[in-house]
Amino acid sequence: MNYYYLVKAVGTDSITHLLFTLTAFSPRELRPHFFYPLMDNKVYIFDTTLRDGEQVPGCQLNAEEKIVVARELELLGVDVIEAGFPISSPGDFQSVVNISKAVNEPVICALSRAVEADIACAAEALQYAKRKRIHTG
Repeated sequence: MNYYYLVKAVGTDSITHLLFTLTAFSPRELRPHFFYPLMDNKVYIFDTTLRDGEQVPGCQLNAEEKIVVARELELLGVDVIEAGFPISSPGDFQSVVNISKAVNEPVICALSRAVEADIACAAEALQYAKRKRIHTG
């Protein structure tokens, strides 16, 4: 029988470690919920450190530090790195470009609002990424 998995963040034990619960559901148990199954039984890691992490007061990384973090995330095996919100500033745009050039394995993701100009800007920033994604909200 196939099982579907729900991964849920439940808190933190420190500034850098999220605590997760992993719950298995049979298809019958899952029916009332709206979750996508992980058909290959792999948990995909979508890391927002380089975008959302900058929202933490006192946390500002320069371009070189962002490259270091992106390469370390790649070494950790992160599947998707959300590198920034390109339309928000020239610095964020350039960060997405630089990270796209610096890493090979993870999908590089740029955040975008559902606005044509945002999406075009994100696509331009991702032009050097080997694997790219636009996260639209």
